[in-house]
Amino acid sequence: MSDLPPLADLLRPKTLTKVVGQDHLIGPDGSLGQMVQGGRLAPMV
Repeated sequence: MSDLPPLADLLRPKTLTKVVGQDHLIGPDGSLGQMVQGGRLAPMV
């Protein structure tokens, strides 16, 4: 067996700014970006 982490772990964005194509959600005026900056991120699926 390999000691390497799963590929998904290697490719997963490490920061919110690394998520491409979702500026309407994570940008400065986006709903998720505002929740994260305000420290009130609600659980969601």
